[in-house]
Order: sequence, then C-alpha cells, then structure tokens
Amino acid sequence: MAKFKLNLTEIISKKMDEVFRDTFDCFRAHHPSFCSSLNDQNENNILEAIKSSLIQAAEVLLEEDCGAESSDVDIELLTIFEILNGEKPSAVSCTKFNLKFTDYLIRKLEDNITFKFLAADIVRKNAIKYRTENKGYLEFS
Repeated sequence: MAKFKLNLTEIISKKMDEVFRDTFDCFRAHHPSFCSSLNDQNENNILEAIKSSLIQAAEVLLEEDCGAESSDVDIELLTIFEILNGEKPSAVSCTKFNLKFTDYLIRKLEDNITFKFLAADIVRKNAIKYRTENKGYLEFS
C-alpha cells in the first residue's frame, strides 16, 4: 500500500506531489462521487488549491513552532480528503494542522472566481463544517 502520511517538512518538499496524487487516486477509487462532475481543468484547479493550502499550513506551523517538534508531526493525507468529502477522519489526525489547512482552503475557494462550480462549493462547505466542529480545539492546545 502506498504511503499516505507525510511530516510537515515532507509536505513542503518535492515528495508531496507524488504522495498527494497517489492519495487522491486511492481516495477517489473508494469514493467515486467525490468531485466526479468536474472537467479536467476544474479538477486540476481544485486539487492545486488543496495542495497549495496543505503546503501553506505546513510552512506556517513549521515557522510558528520553529520546526523542532512540528517536523515530526505526521499528516495523514487521506483524512484531508475525508474531511473535504464531509466525513469524520478515519485515522488519527492533527487537528491544529487541519484547522490551518481548512482556513487557507476556504479563503482560496471563496475569493476566486475560478471556483464558482458545485464541487468547489461542496468542498468549501465541508471544510467550513470541519472548522466549525473543531474550532474549540485551539482554545485548549
């Protein structure tokens, strides 16, 4: 089975591209309805927004925590797609990272005319739902 976990430093490396695509393909094989109505251009746009939001979140957490402890945190990419599909994460998930990620993604999807299609709206609503359900986490961390 392919590796679907990356630590924060791996997320900002070239390794991210291959693992991200493998994870998406695996997720899509088990969730064929996820973003199924997209044409190639819209799929590429939303996947790029997801990937760049993951990278932004990793960069910020590494900077905030000076990289020491954060670099050891594994991010389960499959749980990211589960969240965006409106599901509860099936594996242990770094809530602090997920909240940063969803914040960046929501901003990208809301502020860009490129994402004015149904699948992007569903992904955005699911990200907002996750953020709302978990916003209290940061108050206790």
